[in-house]
Amino acid sequence: MPHFHEPDQPITGTHQFQHTKRWSATIAPGDAFVFVTPEYHHSFNAATKNALGHLDNEWPRNAVGFVSYGGAALRRGPSSNRSPC
Repeated sequence: MPHFHEPDQPITGTHQFQHTKRWSATIAPGDAFVFVTPEYHHSFNAATKNALGHLDNEWPRNAVGFVSYGGAALRRGPSSNRSPC
């Protein structure tokens, strides 16, 4: 998704650009979504935040879960005694 540049706010539900219309059509019929994203500063990355920000009316009907992972967690493995913080 390109950086948000729709002329109207997402809450209006009026999407001008085709990429936002396709994204809306993908999300609207779903019952639930799980996003698996890389961790960036203890959250998900800006590209994911931007894509989620393109929509508003589509999210209240859907359950959304996030799984974030960071490079440090991948390097440690389950047998590590080091703290994840």
